[in-house]
Amino acid sequence: MNISHPTPGHATLTVTTSPDDPAADIKWDLTPAAPGQTSNGLVTLGGILDTLEQRGVFSVVLDANAKSAARSISLADVTNMDIKSAAQNLDLDETQMETEEMSWALGWMNLNFTGLPTRRVYVMPGSYEDPVTENLAASLGYAGVRGAGSLKPCCGANTTLATGYDVLNILSQGAVPNYQGLSYQAMRNRVSQDLFKNALWGRPIGYFWHVNELRPDEVANFMDALVQGGATLESNTQMVNVLLACQANDVVPTGYVAGSYYVCAGSGAAADFRPTVNSPVRDAGANLGAEYQYDLMGINQNLYGAGWEIGAYAYVPEGLSAGH
Repeated sequence: MNISHPTPGHATLTVTTSPDDPAADIKWDLTPAAPGQTSNGLVTLGGILDTLEQRGVFSVVLDANAKSAARSISLADVTNMDIKSAAQNLDLDETQMETEEMSWALGWMNLNFTGLPTRRVYVMPGSYEDPVTENLAASLGYAGVRGAGSLKPCCGANTTLATGYDVLNILSQGAVPNYQGLSYQAMRNRVSQDLFKNALWGRPIGYFWHVNELRPDEVANFMDALVQGGATLESNTQMVNVLLACQANDVVPTGYVAGSYYVCAGSGAAADFRPTVNSPVRDAGANLGAEYQYDLMGINQNLYGAGWEIGAYAYVPEGLSAGH
């Protein structure tokens, strides 16, 4: 078996069943039809499987994690793979698969909709995002991406107002299971916590849920809590436009798209991280010596309390001057 991609957007599959009879070879064009055009039935993995099984000489199994509707053009290249002597696996190629998914979606929208915004936004299926997906989306003309479904250690959706926010990886937060089955007040409390953290970090966020994953009353409570909590609700396009109107940050993690990070001006009161009288960090830190005795405000850790605080700020009792 041979699978090749001779040119971008095209793929072929060849199975040699009789080396002495080229006419017996199976030669298929796996190139998908453009949106709105009739396909040949082989452009999906399910189509290939059914067609090979009908020959009566092949045993083909679709992996439990694979989707029969996945495009055949997404298959990775193989050369002279022996499928007679032993069972073989065919893998998908990330670049081929995502290029096809993104470009086909763009073509389908262009064919079926009018009045679309100039700046298109791609919502990453399965919340899957990495440098490959970002570069592909940018190369195909997408202005922004709803990407990762969780914060990452580096360098995904954990970026903040201070470092710049990646317009090609806007955090895409699912409602399942953390927002399901909550009481009225529990929903309000959870939304309030989210609003505090996202406002504190200067981070835009996209919430999503699928049909029937939240009851109608839960949806109403969720949306009311966002609005009443001070959130500004934007469409995907509006949120991307907000970021693109900010200052571009030229410091981009290795492998990610240059010019995709934007720093927006902060608003509102600055967050106060100083410990309070009941804070567990008060008097719980280690004395690190004279080199580190001053906190970020220039206050000497040795002046107040029985010990140093954990963190960047010393605790100053109310009523005492913090002047220095």
